[in-house]
Amino acid sequence: MTYYDILEVSPHASKEVIEKAYRVLAKKYHPDVNPPAERPRCEELMKALNVAYETLIDADKRRQYDAGFDTYHTTEYDQPINDDAISQDAAEMLKPRPWLRYWARSIDILIGCFIVAYSWSYIHPSSYSALVEYVYEYLLTGVLYGIWLFVEALIVSMFGTTPGKWLFNLYVLDREGNKLNYSLALKRSFLVLYRGLGLGIPIVALFTSIKAYGKLTSNIFTSWDLDCGTVTISKKNSTPKIVLSTVIVIALFAGLIYLNIHQDELKRQQQAFAQQMDEVYLQIEKEEAALTNMQNEIDSDYQKFVEFEDQMKVWLDSDPDKYDENYYVYEQMIEDYNSKLEEFEKRRVLHNKSIEEYNNKLSKQ
Repeated sequence: MTYYDILEVSPHASKEVIEKAYRVLAKKYHPDVNPPAERPRCEELMKALNVAYETLIDADKRRQYDAGFDTYHTTEYDQPINDDAISQDAAEMLKPRPWLRYWARSIDILIGCFIVAYSWSYIHPSSYSALVEYVYEYLLTGVLYGIWLFVEALIVSMFGTTPGKWLFNLYVLDREGNKLNYSLALKRSFLVLYRGLGLGIPIVALFTSIKAYGKLTSNIFTSWDLDCGTVTISKKNSTPKIVLSTVIVIALFAGLIYLNIHQDELKRQQQAFAQQMDEVYLQIEKEEAALTNMQNEIDSDYQKFVEFEDQMKVWLDSDPDKYDENYYVYEQMIEDYNSKLEEFEKRRVLHNKSIEEYNNKLSKQ
């Protein structure tokens, strides 16, 4: 369906005929004159009518449109143009092609999610592993693709297409056939995520996809193209492009397989790390308990030493022989106490170092 089909006129219709056709159709499909149940459909039809009318009523825009956005024009406008051939080519370029757009979008999702996931897992593995572990798979795709949209909008604004669309020779342009600016490209990308992909929510995505398919096949334009004033066109593929596209698609699926393997490896590494840290933590707890017991023993020995020292002072005054007899025991108690205290201090230093290393490893993950 072309703009001429929307306005129900011939490709050779005059400006007056186009104006009259628009007035008749606008009156027929205006939401205010139709039943409430028909108003959503009429609103979409009116958007399409307005886009078609604004393009065909302007001589320059119409010439550019008929020429397939300059694709089939020569550099000078004064050369003769075959109107029938141009109309046919323009109609071919504006065919809805919902399945090509579906596969192009699927490839874009695959590429975008792969790049974001790989980059994220490389820069900060632990947070990505936590995301994979706690977020439902389909919602994870929505999160990753939502991040990629900012990059995708930049690509569209620079090249007029995306990697997936480029494989199928699809291009997104404004009504005048120019590339979109970044803000418009970003707006369109988020509208696609919301209205076409249902934010990646499985059941919602099914209904939004069916609804978008119906609008595209019946009106040529999707709701996001109508709101953004954009047009998606398709060009003929060359044999080298087809071969290259096939190779790239195969490479993408190979990349997806690699990503799944990489994710599994990350999970194994994370599990091994968690197990290792649990073992270290148990050792720290065990040493903490041992040091506590050792501290209690040292405190008890110190109390005994103090009591014995007091007794030695009594013997020194009252019974020197008793004092001399137990002096060796007194010295041995001092030596044993200092030895235990030294060992305790060494183990305490090592224990604190182990705790510090444990905390450092956790903070790096």
